Amino acid sequence: MDQELKLNTWVLLGNTLNAVLRGPQQVALADEELRVRLLALEATLAPVTPEGMVDAVQALTVSDRMLLHDLCVACFDRLGEEAATLVGVDRATGEPVLALLQGR
Repeated sequence: MDQELKLNTWVLLGNTLNAVLRGPQQVALADEELRVRLLALEATLAPVTPEGMVDAVQALTVSDRMLLHDLCVACFDRLGEEAATLVGVDRATGEPVLALLQGR
């Protein structure tokens, strides 16, 4: 499996979850029910190393993968050029991760 995809998946998901759960005002999450769901996903993914991240993502439910996909897309869209700094990869680099989350 592609080492770059593993690392980019690990970076993008970890940083996106952190940004949404603890980040600046422009991405902070106010919906408590969604916040609890994301905290559970973060707890599932946090102990995973970059080497195991793709397998861990593939083991998630379709619903959880699509939630993460939509969260990443929202960060890219809302933050624009600043997204690369906040989530660790730019949109073009993140596209294979988004495809993985969609099951492609």
